[in-house]
Amino acid sequence: MPMINVDNKLILKSMKKVFVEELEEMENELRKLYAKYNINSSKDLAFDISEGFITGEEARNDLERMKYLEENIERIRGYLRD
Repeated sequence: MPMINVDNKLILKSMKKVFVEELEEMENELRKLYAKYNINSSKDLAFDISEGFITGEEARNDLERMKYLEENIERIRGYLRD
């Protein structure tokens, strides 16, 4: 089977495109979660839960999802900066 010579720049450009698309999807999901609770970050929701302003398992699950998305968004932004 012959080896295919692929330009590294092409590979990096393709990878960047995938990262940008994934980043946009995660940011959209995060914005929807923020809007659901009228907040600006997972810290706001964590505060509201800890103070009893918001209760329920759904809110706790949404908080965990927000934290996951925030961490991964920052990680992908870091990859794109490098």
